[in-house]
Amino acid sequence: MNITIIGDGKVGSTLARVLSKEDNDVIIIDKNPDVLSQNNEALEVITIEGSGLNIKTLHEAGVENDDLVIAVTNQDEINMICCLYAKRMGAKHTVARIRDPEHSEEVNALIDELGLDDVINPEYAAAVHISQLVLWPNVSDIELFARNKVMLTKYKLEPDSSLIGQSLQQATIFDDAGILVAAIERGQETLIPKGDFVFQENDSVFIIGETNSVNIFLKLKNKRNNIVKDVLILGGGRISIYLAKMLLHNHINVKIIEQDAEICNKLSQLLPEAIIIHGDGTDYELLEFEGIASAGAFISLMGHDEANIIACLVAKASGVPKTIAKITRLKSTHIIEDIGVDSIVNPKLITANHILRYARNLKMKNDPSINALYMMNENDMEALEFSVEHDYPFLNIPLKQLKIHRNALIAVIVRSGKIIIPRGEDTIQLKDSIIVITSQPNITNLADIF
Repeated sequence: MNITIIGDGKVGSTLARVLSKEDNDVIIIDKNPDVLSQNNEALEVITIEGSGLNIKTLHEAGVENDDLVIAVTNQDEINMICCLYAKRMGAKHTVARIRDPEHSEEVNALIDELGLDDVINPEYAAAVHISQLVLWPNVSDIELFARNKVMLTKYKLEPDSSLIGQSLQQATIFDDAGILVAAIERGQETLIPKGDFVFQENDSVFIIGETNSVNIFLKLKNKRNNIVKDVLILGGGRISIYLAKMLLHNHINVKIIEQDAEICNKLSQLLPEAIIIHGDGTDYELLEFEGIASAGAFISLMGHDEANIIACLVAKASGVPKTIAKITRLKSTHIIEDIGVDSIVNPKLITANHILRYARNLKMKNDPSINALYMMNENDMEALEFSVEHDYPFLNIPLKQLKIHRNALIAVIVRSGKIIIPRGEDTIQLKDSIIVITSQPNITNLADIF
C-alpha cells in the first residue's frame, strides 16, 4: 500500500518503522530536516521536508494516489486540515491524531464533517491501558479481547515458584484453571512454548483465557487480591486527565502532583473530585508528606523517561505495591521491569497497534477480519483477534488434522459468547472469533497461519 505519514515525531517515526516493515511504500512529511534524516537512514522510507498544510508538498508526496494518509503532528487542528486536504485530493483513507480532551468529546461529529476514516488518541488509549493495570494490579501487562471476555496477561515467576524446573506438559496447574500459556518472555526473547519447554526463574509468562478464569488463577497464584483504593499520579498532562476520570469513575481516590501552577489550576477545574498538589514530584520529602507509602498504585507520567523510572523506584522502595511508568523513548523495557518497575506503558506502541490493525484490514478489502492487534513486545510477537465471516477450507476440521505454522498458536475460540481453550478435537466454525499468538510477520488473515 501507499502510505503517507504527516509528522515525524515519536508516534510518526514508530508508525513509519512498523508500516515500512510490512511491504508498504511509506513517505514521511515533516518540517524538521534533522528528524527526517534519522528516519531516512534507519528505515526504508522516503522523506519530504515541508508542511502537510502545503498543497504542493502533498502533491509531491502523491497523496492523491495514497491508500492511507496518517496525520500525527502535535496540533489537532493541523492534523484535521491535512486529512481534509488529502481526502479531497483523492486519498482513499485518512486517519488523524486528535489529542485534546475537548476535541475528543466531539470525535463522531469531526469524523462526519471532515470525512475522516478513523481517529487515534495516544493519550486516551494509554489512559485506558493504565486504568486496566490499576484494576488488575497483580500483572505487569494486560490486553482484553472479544469485548473484554478474554484476557491476555503477563506475570513474572517468583524465585519460589513451583513451576521452575517443570516442563509445560507437567504444569497441570494451567489445565485445571482453564487457561493457556500463550508465550514466554525470557530476557529479550519471546517464544511460543511446546510441551517440553521447561520454566526458569525470571521467566515472564503470558497466559490467556476467559477473563474470570484468569482473575481466579491470578488470585490463587499471588495468594492475595490487591484492590487499589488510592492512586498517586506524577504529572498533569493529557494522560493524567483521561486516567483520573476513569479511576474516579471506578471509585478510586486520585491525587495528582504537578509542578506548573497554571496546569494545577486547570486540573482543579477539570477534576474537582481529585486532589491536586502543586509541587515537584521528584522531591522525596513531598512524596513522603503526601502519603506515598499508603498509595495502592503510583503512576509516573512526566515528560522524561528517566525521571519516571527513578520516581517509580523511589515509590517501590517506599512500599507501594504497584508502580507504572510511562516510557516513550527507551527500548529494552524488560530491563526496566527487572530493576523494579512493575509495568511500562508506551503510548506510541499502543497507537502503532491500532494503526497496524487498520492498515492490515485495508489490504484485505473483501475480508477485513482483524478485530484487535496487540504487539506483545519489541520482538514482533503478536496477539490477533480474527472474526470468521467467510467459508474457509480449514473450517469444521479438527485442529489436530490441520497444518499450522510452527510459530503460530490458536489460543482461544469464542463461539456464541462461550470461551473455548482449544484442544486437538476442536474445530473452527463460521461466525467464531479466533485469537492467535504468532511471531509470523505481516499476518492479514486467519488463513495466513495455515
